[in-house]
Amino acid sequence: MSQKHLDNNDVIANDKAAKTASQYVVAAWFLGLAYYYWFDKSVPNLGIVTGFLLVVVGMFASSIIFGMGFHFIGRLIAKVLTGRWEALPGLSLITGIVSSIVTFLSVKYVIIYLL
Repeated sequence: MSQKHLDNNDVIANDKAAKTASQYVVAAWFLGLAYYYWFDKSVPNLGIVTGFLLVVVGMFASSIIFGMGFHFIGRLIAKVLTGRWEALPGLSLITGIVSSIVTFLSVKYVIIYLL
């Protein structure tokens, strides 16, 4: 049984792409909160405790749910295209951007669900 040799440069590139994608998701969460909470008048104001929990818990939850979910989809696409489970750095960045957009658009529905 042959083992595949992982190149350190590939692993480092994948880690950097995953970290960048995660940072985009967290930034999109904060931008979505700012946009929907301050500029969208259809969303009512939340209390300070609820707002704080929405910021802190939402930051971690969005990074885990959307970031990891889309990273898995990117790895699945890489598996189909290349036959390996190692994510492609460019594809990780693209899925990070897509997950950021989905995160930004989901903030309004999370706020409405809490009310």
